[in-house]
Amino acid sequence: MIGCFETSALIPLVVGEPNSVRCAELWQACDVRVASMLVIAEGHARLAQEMRLGRLSPGTYCAAASLFDRVINQLDLVAPERRIIEKAANIALAHNLRGYDAVQAATALSLIEDGVVAISGDPELLVALRSLGLTTADTNGA
Repeated sequence: MIGCFETSALIPLVVGEPNSVRCAELWQACDVRVASMLVIAEGHARLAQEMRLGRLSPGTYCAAASLFDRVINQLDLVAPERRIIEKAANIALAHNLRGYDAVQAATALSLIEDGVVAISGDPELLVALRSLGLTTADTNGA
């Protein structure tokens, strides 16, 4: 299986969340793992936010950020080329998505011919992905 991981499916691999086990199962089920290069910035921003909110101590943050970098190094990253960004702009409008989510959707859509499964825990993004004709896996188990 080729899995296109969105940030919400990667963070639970490095910090304990209710869907961490499901994310690990999906990770293991993939022969190939891809993601938009934007997951690097979005993931690190999410971990930093968790520290600012006091959910991660500075030491735990550093460990999680280091582990996240190791996860990223196991992904085939897709650069946000102009065609993907332009498609994302249309997806954002049509599906009422935030910018990063629209780029994630456009990235997965660019790989649809390869039989990609879009993996996310974001309910709104999952609805958009399905309406775009993508096969999805919900990290929340739904």
